[in-house]
Amino acid sequence: MVYISEAHASDSRRPNREVIIANHTSDEERRAAAASAQEGLGLNMPILIDDMEDSTARAYDAKPDRLFLVGIDGTIAFASGPGPRGYVPRDLVKAIEAYSEAQD
Repeated sequence: MVYISEAHASDSRRPNREVIIANHTSDEERRAAAASAQEGLGLNMPILIDDMEDSTARAYDAKPDRLFLVGIDGTIAFASGPGPRGYVPRDLVKAIEAYSEAQD
């Protein structure tokens, strides 16, 4: 998982009223937000942190919400449609399962 900038930060045009996180102004703030998300969501996976220039988000065209599966060879094995309608986690789960079976 790559943690990118907050899409609906509390100090943005369209804040998320359920998750109160302001736009990150430093790497430390972004790392802290990612750690909070990992703990709060019970995620048991490594989380990489995008840089403050949002290089990864821009490279993958990750906004609005996107799900990607990057294969062990570095190629994109699955890409969801843009969110919110294209953001379907169960499709990613199916892609992970299919990819894992193909690797066996």
